[in-house]
Amino acid sequence: MGQALLSRLAGKVDATLLVPWATPAEVERVAEEGCGLGVAAICVLPYHVRRCAAITAGTPVAVAAAISFPTGGAPPDVKAIEAAAAVSDGARELDLVVNLGAVRAGDWSLVEQEVRAVRDSCPGILTKWIVEMDALREAEWKRAVRVVEEGGGDFVKNATGTGPGGASVAGIRALRAAAGGMGVKAAGGIRTRAAALALLEAGANRIGTSVASTVAGPAPGGRTR
Repeated sequence: MGQALLSRLAGKVDATLLVPWATPAEVERVAEEGCGLGVAAICVLPYHVRRCAAITAGTPVAVAAAISFPTGGAPPDVKAIEAAAAVSDGARELDLVVNLGAVRAGDWSLVEQEVRAVRDSCPGILTKWIVEMDALREAEWKRAVRVVEEGGGDFVKNATGTGPGGASVAGIRALRAAAGGMGVKAAGGIRTRAAALALLEAGANRIGTSVASTVAGPAPGGRTR
């Protein structure tokens, strides 16, 4: 838990609110708080992207849209349309769920197709693909990671936070080992600063959490509104 790592923590956090029934006021509060902390991104459902983009305008904080969340079952062209619409509304990052049914069926061509379709519809936008590790066999999620990399994905992420498991040090180490040149995002049940630091030390580049103020704490010089 080095001091240098602690000081950089907020910039590695995605402040997340993906509850489908969240109110506008709740979403705005997360966005305002994230700007004050200086987090990397505010991660919300597509409906809320425009609202958050208005709040983060003029700051380094990105808006990340959760696409085909949490099931990943939409066809590739639908994912690409949803992603492009979110980008049009102001998203600069995308957190997407791979088609888990296709993974279980061994339909790897469809998984590669969806990764490429989103990449082509949203050039220059950071993509983080969720492989829901604890719902899949090890061979399945590892193959999914390879397909995401081959298709041009930027990050892989262990979990949606709604599935059967969350982030663990062992799981993130395994994902880091499989991720090649991609980034790794840890998500699911991360509610303390100590847990976040341990996951960063295990190889995560980003931390997704619904309690960013607890995990990241106040950042000097952060924007408040």
